[in-house]
Amino acid sequence: MGVNIGNNNKINNSTIAEDIQVNQKEDKSFIGKHPVISSFLISLVAGLVLMFSFWNNFIEWMEGLF
Repeated sequence: MGVNIGNNNKINNSTIAEDIQVNQKEDKSFIGKHPVISSFLISLVAGLVLMFSFWNNFIEWMEGLF
């Protein structure tokens, strides 16, 4: 069995690609399986941290520098 390429060039009994083993079953973490839910939870935690009154003192300190 041969393959014709261009002007009657022949390639006989050659391997185009080796056997490729693809691992279809990947163990994903919760974040990998549910990216939308995990990003929502991270945003919720960040929002709660930013609500602390500590940040008012920090902002006033930063404004005092300029």
